Amino acid sequence: MSWVQIQLQVPGSVTEALDGLCLEMGALSVTLADAAADALDSHQGLLEPPPGATIVWEDVVMSSLWSPSTDFQRVREEIDRFLADNHILAEFNVDFVEEAEWAARWSEPQAALRFGQEALWLVPRSWTADQLRELPVMGAPPAVIRLDAGLAFGSGQHPTTALCLEWLAQTRWDGCRVLDYGCGSGVLGLAALALGAQAVVGVDYDPQALIASHDNACFNGCDSRLSLLPPAEFVVEAKYDLVIANILANPLIELAPLLSQCLRPQGSLILAGLLAEQVDKVRHAYPDIRFGAPARQGEWIRLEGSRAAA
Repeated sequence: MSWVQIQLQVPGSVTEALDGLCLEMGALSVTLADAAADALDSHQGLLEPPPGATIVWEDVVMSSLWSPSTDFQRVREEIDRFLADNHILAEFNVDFVEEAEWAARWSEPQAALRFGQEALWLVPRSWTADQLRELPVMGAPPAVIRLDAGLAFGSGQHPTTALCLEWLAQTRWDGCRVLDYGCGSGVLGLAALALGAQAVVGVDYDPQALIASHDNACFNGCDSRLSLLPPAEFVVEAKYDLVIANILANPLIELAPLLSQCLRPQGSLILAGLLAEQVDKVRHAYPDIRFGAPARQGEWIRLEGSRAAA
């Protein structure tokens, strides 16, 4: 399958905001590279910066990947408006990328990522048993997920995913039922299972995401505890101890009644994928949820709340 890649060179200071805009419009992924390093070569490997990283490159080549069915007129208009508002002149570079070629870009060695004071580790699939045994142990053996970056959103490197993983890793979820709405690669559901959850239901509109989630669950030996569904087949029931939605602000607002109805009394709700200026609108969409203070990484926000006892 072919994907459409849009590349443009922008100042490093605006990459986070432009990244968010592209993802909100439906980009499958956004990657960054130092413009000073010949980054306009479409065959060069590009990676997201790791959690907590600050873009210090003066100029950045931003490469976004899109489905061929995307409304590219709207995408161009919105990006042009963003550039104009920020007084930026940038030339668009548009081409087609084969899926196999894109997958090859992610074949570079990946670092292990740790969350919750090393309670949870996310490591590449290629790691050997010897490498796994070398992971630091702080008390109880850590939970480990083996997963590679790919087309589906959620490799653990993007700040929104990292914020959710950090929160999940603070707690054991033994015996809990979890809903991961907008599951992407399945990384958050897999983390909950690794941390003791009894069962996870993953929901996503994108068939590619459901395929990726199933493949990752099989590789990690927990596919029997992960159910994957498109939204049309999902049944709303107030039976989940934890509901996670790492998507974007507008879908979080639209899905508020559904996500709220899925929580058991005293259940926890985690919302991510929103920017700082969107917090109040998202909170107001969930009147039955008591939210705590937001957590922030760069411009990205994680909200956590709970439903009152019955």
